Amino acid sequence: MTNFDRQLIDLIATLTDEGQVVRLSDPVEDYGRQLVARVLRDGFAVVARSVEDHYFGLFLSTDDALSLIEGTTIPLEFVLGQAPWAVALEDEPNLVFEYAADVPEAVDAVRLRNTKPS
Repeated sequence: MTNFDRQLIDLIATLTDEGQVVRLSDPVEDYGRQLVARVLRDGFAVVARSVEDHYFGLFLSTDDALSLIEGTTIPLEFVLGQAPWAVALEDEPNLVFEYAADVPEAVDAVRLRNTKPS
């Protein structure tokens, strides 16, 4: 396999395999704004105002979530968790690793599969 972004895999695994819901500020600090923005844009993760909102499916729009992480200070009440419709690393490891290696077909496939159902 080609080189892949290990931090991106770790972030995706934390969200999808471990099912963690964490303060939004923590992964931004640990992984950087760019990787967190990527998992948000590509449908692996969602942001909610609280853990309770996350469990009830009350998510911010992707644009609002991206605006939060681009700000200088992220309010502590906001959380990041797996998008319920997201491809999980444990279910599709080859696809996710190819996505993390920026294989164009895999990136397109992940974005298509991670599209929020209407």
